[in-house]
Amino acid sequence: MKLPEINFDDLPDEVKALVEGGAEFDSIVDGNIAIDFPIGPEEHKKMKIDSARRLVLHRRWVEEMEVLYKRYESGKITREEAERLAKEATDRKKEGRFS
Repeated sequence: MKLPEINFDDLPDEVKALVEGGAEFDSIVDGNIAIDFPIGPEEHKKMKIDSARRLVLHRRWVEEMEVLYKRYESGKITREEAERLAKEATDRKKEGRFS
């Protein structure tokens, strides 16, 4: 792997004294990382779609919890009913289904 060149004039004086004749540095990154990347493009796409789906499910769950909280705070439903509905919503979220 070829590292980018740094202009000699941009170096601090201490470094200039060390590299006046020129210097080469070894890469600290394995050059095979791009070749041996642990996942392929299809798996990456699947992971990305799965992550987006979970985000949508979570947002729907949050919206439902906000509605439940408002209904409970306004006295339209009892605490027991709110807890039951919250548990049902949480179960739907865990199963990956939302109405």
